[in-house]
Amino acid sequence: NEHRGMLGWRESVGETVARRTETLGVRRGTLWVGVENSVWMQELSARRKEILERLATYAGRGTIRDIRFVMKGSEGDYGKEEG
Repeated sequence: NEHRGMLGWRESVGETVARRTETLGVRRGTLWVGVENSVWMQELSARRKEILERLATYAGRGTIRDIRFVMKGSEGDYGKEEG
């Protein structure tokens, strides 16, 4: 089901946002997304709840519990344990 959440990203955010982002993977219910720049990161962070609701349509409610946005090029942060 987590995979369906990744596949539903484009439909959940629309074509414009999808072109400026890249789904990196899902880890422990968190979808990691690479974002083109800080402006898009701020916009998407503000819309996190709305996007999670839309993703639930594709992945099932509760499958993707959070979204973590990282700058493209810093994808090395994907999946690192938070301290």
